[in-house]
Amino acid sequence: MLNLHCFCATFLNIRTNNEDNFYFNNYYAEKIHTDEAYEAVLTDKKPQLFAVFDGLGGEENGELASYIAAKTLASLNTTDGYYAEANKNICGANKNYPTKTSGTTAVIISVYNECFSCSNIGDSRAYVIRNKEIIRLSVDHTSLQALLSAGVITKEQAEKSKYKNTLSQCLGADEDNIKINPHIGETELIEDGDIFLLCSDGLTNLDDDEIKKIILSSPKESVCQRLFNSAVSAGSKDNITIIVIYASKEKNIFEKLKRSINRLCGK
Repeated sequence: MLNLHCFCATFLNIRTNNEDNFYFNNYYAEKIHTDEAYEAVLTDKKPQLFAVFDGLGGEENGELASYIAAKTLASLNTTDGYYAEANKNICGANKNYPTKTSGTTAVIISVYNECFSCSNIGDSRAYVIRNKEIIRLSVDHTSLQALLSAGVITKEQAEKSKYKNTLSQCLGADEDNIKINPHIGETELIEDGDIFLLCSDGLTNLDDDEIKKIILSSPKESVCQRLFNSAVSAGSKDNITIIVIYASKEKNIFEKLKRSINRLCGK
């Protein structure tokens, strides 16, 4: 069985309202007007879902889209059929605002039976830190990433580009014009000590190695705040939402007994 020590925080940064949303311990926010932080200790006896959403299309519209995306995930409580359903719901809401359209990114990690899977659409990201190495689990749906993947530009050119946040995919796309194609990752085993991160793109002006260093050097209870502070120091002006999950495997009874005997023997 897995033990999951989980932390979630969302920060307004310099904005007056928050277009981000999240799904954490069966909770999502109807409105976010202040910084919020949550902690939970969970197990994988039942499926657990964690998600971050970053709304697009202006303050009120983006806030509505990320809220609908979070609410849809809560109602389904699974990623099966989720992206199509959330897209339909957001497009339905957009019909009430014909002069403005809204959309949202989504990145989701599901955990169950000592395994995880990751899916996403847009540029909100998920990572796992394993054996002191950081691995990106999500795929950025941006015009820049498409050029990078095709070998048209280099990683160094991409990092300097002003177009790195131009999305090629998001929830809220009219499927008469654009067919959504979310990234669906493989189901993988979780290793003891894995650390998962989900975040909106306000955090990712930090490079991956810097994110890893901050997480590995921070106390669990302050990891979200330290990531946010570092992103702001690096120039981020966007809302930032962060979920960090520390996974540990519960030892079986024989391993526990052996450890207890070793302690008694002073080993």
